[in-house]
Amino acid sequence: MKKIVPLLFLITITNHYGQHSVAKVHGCSIWLKNDHTIINGASKTTDSILNYNDSIVIPKSKRFIINHNTLKSKFTLFMVYKSNLENEHQIVNYKVGDETLQITNRKTISSSGISYSKYKPNQGVLVEYSANLSAVKHSNLCMLNFEDDVPSQEARGQSTKILEFIFYPRILTSTEKLKIETYLSIKYGISLIGSMNYLSANGTKVWDYKENKKYTTSVTGISRDDASGLFQKQSGNCIKDGLYIGIGKRDSINSYSKNDLSDSSYMVWGNNGGTTLLQEGANSVEPIKKMGRIWKIQKTAMENTRLKTSFVTLNAKEFFQKTNYTPTALSNLWLAVSTSDSESFDYSAAKYYAGRMINENLIAFDGAFWDKDASGSDTFTFVTAPELFFTYALISKDCQTTENAKIKIKINGGQSPYQVMIVHNGVSTTLVKTVTEFDIDAVTSGDYTISVTDPLHHVFTQTIKVDSIDNLNVSLAPTWYLNDASEVEVLPNIDSSNSSSYSYLWTDSNGNTISKDKMLMATKTGSYSMTVKNDKGCQNILPFKINKTSDLSSKIKLFPNPVKSGESFHLQLNLDGVTDVTISVCSITGAILKTSTIQAVSEYTYTDSLITSGTYLLVIHTNSIATTYKLIVD
Repeated sequence: MKKIVPLLFLITITNHYGQHSVAKVHGCSIWLKNDHTIINGASKTTDSILNYNDSIVIPKSKRFIINHNTLKSKFTLFMVYKSNLENEHQIVNYKVGDETLQITNRKTISSSGISYSKYKPNQGVLVEYSANLSAVKHSNLCMLNFEDDVPSQEARGQSTKILEFIFYPRILTSTEKLKIETYLSIKYGISLIGSMNYLSANGTKVWDYKENKKYTTSVTGISRDDASGLFQKQSGNCIKDGLYIGIGKRDSINSYSKNDLSDSSYMVWGNNGGTTLLQEGANSVEPIKKMGRIWKIQKTAMENTRLKTSFVTLNAKEFFQKTNYTPTALSNLWLAVSTSDSESFDYSAAKYYAGRMINENLIAFDGAFWDKDASGSDTFTFVTAPELFFTYALISKDCQTTENAKIKIKINGGQSPYQVMIVHNGVSTTLVKTVTEFDIDAVTSGDYTISVTDPLHHVFTQTIKVDSIDNLNVSLAPTWYLNDASEVEVLPNIDSSNSSSYSYLWTDSNGNTISKDKMLMATKTGSYSMTVKNDKGCQNILPFKINKTSDLSSKIKLFPNPVKSGESFHLQLNLDGVTDVTISVCSITGAILKTSTIQAVSEYTYTDSLITSGTYLLVIHTNSIATTYKLIVD
């Protein structure tokens, strides 16, 4: 095993409160850590135990004795350790009077019971423990024992390493605990469990759980916070998900890095827990394969622009654990960064950074530029795409300014100048572009086949269908039927590619306004109309009727209703003839959650389940029936 030269680090046991302050939390009496300080020319260790940080060098005595008159009977301790020992092994033993606390590599054992860790020890564990012990009458000593590795196991490459130990002889408040936990979490890449905010030493929220509740998986970050003693320049989560982000150039130990940050700088990221499996989009001609995992990266309390660019590195072996990803000459990995934090990732406007293979496992994305619009956050993901490709966005016509529809093109990769050939309705047009973003104006309905060629003979061709770019692309069934409860929620069908916002106006046969919501709750038969208008002044008027049918209950049955969360419900269809059926599951506000189309059936039972409790709408469309049913999930 490689010999490590011991280094001088901070070990102070004091009889006075307030000797140390961690994250501006005063009164720390023990703070053990390894900062790789060079003393009298001593050599530096090059081992990184956890997130580019090394462990404490344990002194030979392995024991500290604390005067109980200073300690009293209340304390809060924090510890970060990593263990790959197969057998349970004691790390810390704390005893005052008859009260005991033992921390092993598997669990925490106190006089009052046993608490098991929620982490995997071989990935890294962050322990926070508070105690208010009973008064001690016959003992004024507290012993803190650090047990070293077992030699026989050490020879097999197994060990338990303590990276940091913080001890307060008092009970800390929840805010004080959270500031210290944030410091340890960012430094060692260990995400906090539960609905946790992250706080700087000054109490600033550097990661708000509610604002980022879609991205709470594997929260990690880099930061400089002098009041915390935190200066983490490069980070990857302890679960080894393969993603590593930092500034400047990577180094084997965080403290060796010569890169700098300004004080109070934080950049924190987390993901939505989606899969890293790369899949083609719904349209087979799309140039990129997408994954379900999306990250949000957030900058907080920054005083200058030093965190704008960084390195992003993927360890492909860790990242694609189950997909066996292998890059090829025509299918490269790209980092996609979007300034939008909408529900769906904006691939058309994203900035793309090409991956560069460092070795067989590491892929680097150089010069990533974060928060270009100064909003404080970006979202990002990874895709596979050719060395040259373009993304596009369809922009509908503006009825207020009479501006025609257009296609926005964004070229990624390749080399300028680009030769762009556009074929529409048999007419070919060739352009030369030195810029990567441009518009194709005066677009009308039809297919546009666009080919881009660069001087290196990279060619990318894609056909864009723009059949309905000149209308609102909103439809409504012409006839709706009251259900068994003598009601029906009339809901328009909006194409998912539409990005406009809409206003609605529902009127009866006399022109009276009955609703301005997206959905109409109707209880009376008759003739109606819906006027839909987008934010560019274009509108459509869609007439429809509501009829009553006495035998709808014999054609459509929903059961059970209510249904328990996670259990199956059934929609039984017994139609008059063979027809196509579309069933949409919607929220109570009309947002479509999922849609299924069954072709050419007369008798059919649709089965599904919903996990989240609430009231949902089932919208059923056939060639002759449009209706809705309410489903209650308990």
